[in-house]
Amino acid sequence: MAQSSARTHSRGARAVAGAAWGLYGYAALMAFGLALYAADSPAVDPHPARAAAPLASSMATGPTNLAHVSSGGRVTASSYYAFAHHHPLFVIDGREAPTPLEKWSSHPDDRAPWLEVAFAERADVGAVRLVLAGAHESPAATMRDVTIRCLRDGAAFFERSLTDNVDPRPEVAVACLGADAVRVEFGVSPAGEQPLDVARVYELEVLTPDD
Repeated sequence: MAQSSARTHSRGARAVAGAAWGLYGYAALMAFGLALYAADSPAVDPHPARAAAPLASSMATGPTNLAHVSSGGRVTASSYYAFAHHHPLFVIDGREAPTPLEKWSSHPDDRAPWLEVAFAERADVGAVRLVLAGAHESPAATMRDVTIRCLRDGAAFFERSLTDNVDPRPEVAVACLGADAVRVEFGVSPAGEQPLDVARVYELEVLTPDD
């Protein structure tokens, strides 16, 4: 009886050990898979600065792009199209020749899409420059209605809007003293009416005033 109990205990111990090793192996495999996914997908990259293009040398003596990751800019968005990995981090990476993947696209269910860039510290803003989808895709994909708001402590204190815009690279002059963030809101067409049923932006620059 004791031997039978010992064998049963031994089999139970081996089963527990096997299950533990199985869980350990599964966890290791998942960790490895997630590491690969993080390396391949900007949507989950916690260090976007490593993939960002450096600021252009001309910016050294001119306006500073407060939105760029090297300036400490941090971007948030109302939504993004995760299925295609169109993450908002792309709009502050400074790439001059992005691929069609490297843009922010709002989710199709988002009827009031926006981007917001917070600065490393309060600063004066003289202009906001956008690279819209029409710069790299069909001109029909250029967002028509855009509203720019300067924020301080979460409250808007300056606003400027573009209506019926056809410029895929608009630069909008603003006069924002002591802002800590800029929000850009986009008007979209009804769901399913492509290509303006979602917002598509390749780059967002927030520039200090010219000296």
